[in-house]
Amino acid sequence: GQYQQARQDYLLALAQSTAETSTVFFRQQAFSGEVDQLFTAHKSNQSFVFTALGLAETKLENYSAAIIAFDSALKHQPRSADLYVNRGLAFQKSEQTDRAIEDYQKALVLSPGHLLARKNLEALQQSYVMSDFALMDSAVVNNPHLPYAYAERG
Repeated sequence: GQYQQARQDYLLALAQSTAETSTVFFRQQAFSGEVDQLFTAHKSNQSFVFTALGLAETKLENYSAAIIAFDSALKHQPRSADLYVNRGLAFQKSEQTDRAIEDYQKALVLSPGHLLARKNLEALQQSYVMSDFALMDSAVVNNPHLPYAYAERG
């Protein structure tokens, strides 16, 4: 589908010589559809291409490839909160929860008002709390005569 084609296009853009211009990309605003940037695959735009590649890989559920692409984008833009959120989501989808939490926290250090980072971090922390309750419930069911499980569960 479209994400498969996008991945191929972005890989091609990254493979081109930095002096060669055979393809021009454009970026559209999310809601208006207006073009807000034209660019080629030159070195100064590699962060954008790596980011777009990471997003395509995430949509294709190739999370390890997405993480690698976001790592590359972060080498060009290490202070981008959005890149940490995108990589955090790839970590989260690949069940690397601790690394996802780290990335969401880094995003919030860089941009304290980043709503998606805060929402994703809170959701992961809430799932940890819920899993702790599930463990305590299991301990009570499996050992109903031990008071420690009751005390820990509250």
